Amino acid sequence: MAALAKVECDDHAVGPRQRSYALLCSLLPDEERESFRSAGFLDVSTASGRVYRIYPFRQTEIFKRDRLESYACLQLTVAAPAFDRMIAEYLILRNDERFYRSNAHIYSARVDSKFATACLLLIALDVALVMNLIRKLFWK
Repeated sequence: MAALAKVECDDHAVGPRQRSYALLCSLLPDEERESFRSAGFLDVSTASGRVYRIYPFRQTEIFKRDRLESYACLQLTVAAPAFDRMIAEYLILRNDERFYRSNAHIYSARVDSKFATACLLLIALDVALVMNLIRKLFWK
């Protein structure tokens, strides 16, 4: 990311990744561009009150009232630089959040309570089995 931060928003970018980065920078308002260059992600606030944190090489995080609500994955139908996906997500979210939510794969960030309960029960069972094994090995 640091190497790309030196790429200016102009037409002299060399490869597809650099051109994609330059295009993304050219679409952003000055304040958002500087924030993206320093933080490495974009925060897009929507009318629903959600904030979408778009990363170049990670899934998008969706926050509601400052709490992580879910993750989103918007897949392009063609191979493209990560910054092209960021451009698509940014523009779609700015214009039609409902369209974004109906086309992106959205996964809950919350741990299912049944899964957590099952994990705790398995841990308790493992501890009981290890204790039983130690008892049989050392206290005959």
